[in-house]
Amino acid sequence: MILFFDTSALLKRYLKETGTEKVEALFESATLIIVSSTTELECASAFQRLLKTKYIDIEKYQHLKENIAIDFPFFHHVEFDQTVRKDCCKLIDKYPLKPLDTIQLASVVLPERPNRQLLSRVDRRRRARQREVDEAARVHDALHVERRDRRAVDPHPER
Repeated sequence: MILFFDTSALLKRYLKETGTEKVEALFESATLIIVSSTTELECASAFQRLLKTKYIDIEKYQHLKENIAIDFPFFHHVEFDQTVRKDCCKLIDKYPLKPLDTIQLASVVLPERPNRQLLSRVDRRRRARQREVDEAARVHDALHVERRDRRAVDPHPER
């Protein structure tokens, strides 16, 4: 199975939180993991933020960085090229997304580009593109609402 992980989903592999078990199961069944060109930077930023807020200590921080460094060479990286940039602009015109979220979304749902051959093989056809974009935007919005609601209840979820 070929899977795309955005940063928030991928972080569940390294940090114990709601959804970690599901992400681990998906990792076990995946034949290829695809990530955006921004994912490694976003993970590093998240780990640094957790260290600064004392959610993790320096040893855990170093451990997380080492684990990411081990895993990342095995992922397929979708580079931020001219085509991804143009697709991001189209998505921003259509949906209220943050820039990094837009890059993540453009990296996975617009497979007709030459550098998307791996995704095309999993039956992502041009006709289905609009449905995929709509579904991805819906999921993205739902995750942000869930995250906002969870923070309102407990600003420091289970560590």
